[in-house]
Amino acid sequence: MKKKGINRLVLVTVILIWAMALSGCGKKATPENLLTDVNKNLENVKSVMGLQKAEVTLEEAGMEGNVEIEMELSATHEPPATYAKGSLAIKQGLASLEMDMEIYGVEEGDEIAIYTYVDGVWEREASDQGEDVLDENVFKELLKVHDAFEMNEDTVEVEGKECLEMKGKVEAGILEPILGEGLIDMLDSGAGLLEDAEDNGKVACTVAVYKDTILPARISVDMEDLYIDVVYKEYNKVEEIKVPEEALKAAGTSENKEDMKEDEEKEEDRKESKNNAAAQNEKLGDSWESYTVQINDKVVTFPCTLEEIEAAGLTLDSDDKPYDYIINAGKDEMTFFEDKDGASVMIFMINRTDAPCKLEECLVGGLTINEYFLEDSELSIVFPGGITIGASSDAALSAYGEPEYKDEEEEYKSYMWYEEDTAASDNMCYLDFDPETDKVISMSISCYE
Repeated sequence: MKKKGINRLVLVTVILIWAMALSGCGKKATPENLLTDVNKNLENVKSVMGLQKAEVTLEEAGMEGNVEIEMELSATHEPPATYAKGSLAIKQGLASLEMDMEIYGVEEGDEIAIYTYVDGVWEREASDQGEDVLDENVFKELLKVHDAFEMNEDTVEVEGKECLEMKGKVEAGILEPILGEGLIDMLDSGAGLLEDAEDNGKVACTVAVYKDTILPARISVDMEDLYIDVVYKEYNKVEEIKVPEEALKAAGTSENKEDMKEDEEKEEDRKESKNNAAAQNEKLGDSWESYTVQINDKVVTFPCTLEEIEAAGLTLDSDDKPYDYIINAGKDEMTFFEDKDGASVMIFMINRTDAPCKLEECLVGGLTINEYFLEDSELSIVFPGGITIGASSDAALSAYGEPEYKDEEEEYKSYMWYEEDTAASDNMCYLDFDPETDKVISMSISCYE
């Protein structure tokens, strides 16, 4: 799995959820009289419960990445606090990921502490975004552009209640107080979302307001690469949002500072370590275009058979997808294989026939390996030219030459080599590096033809 690309998308997802929660009740509203009443009624709102759905499309290394979020949200006004629980699904190029997650956002001293639970691990981040979780300022800004909306002649139903609805198009800059600066700053394509919208003129927005309470019921924002839908289900029903003790301890805010220090030292040691690769087999190619990979002491050439992968010491994780899983004609599916120690390798099964086939009948088109997959395992993965986890970028350039694509930033570094006359995601080699050590942390190679 392309860890840096996926982690980047995960980070973007977390910031998106937090920014939406900070906005609380805030999203685009109706013509002047209704917006005025909404602003007035929000003064009496102390908490809100809702549901957020979002879809974000990003592009990196010529491959689209998609993030889909569905989260239940709770937020209180005093003290400012937020809780979100739900799921996200990420797909970027050949890699995909689905996970459940929880997020708490609370005030701790002079900062906003964000506790995130993903993949069984609690983490804490500090944020200087101190916006009110029920940001009335959002609606004050919308009031200034009330003439951009038109009322729907018919009422609509949200949460079983009758609502007034209005639609309009507003300047992209209006999105900034709604999305929060965090999302815009963290996405280089996030800033691009706004720039593209400004080039095209306006951003489509739909707002529903509960007819009985004149409070926001639903807000949808639709841009080319970003869609957000927020339903505000109940007001003034949340009494308190409190971060659980297990999250506080796991994130290092209680008595385990020494444990955190030890973990940090282990992480530094890990960054300095190299993959203990097996002696290079003479059948392993020198060029990435050989599409050869050495798994333990066996060399396979993609595309290859499932039997060849298993003979190299990897076994299908049938809990993920069974052998009789159906792959449609012309499609590919991400699967996971494990070695005897439980180390995971992402394998891409491809069906190049004109009929649906069972997974066990399909070919293997490539694989992705991440340094974390190799922890506590003797599994050896060697790419053409002897490139392994822990190799330097200079070694990769020496082996493969100048890449067709480079993405070098402060927080991530990626190189991609691919055939000019094929889709970049089909016949290619992709390496991610730790920018601090300049060592390979994730590798992917594939050939579908």
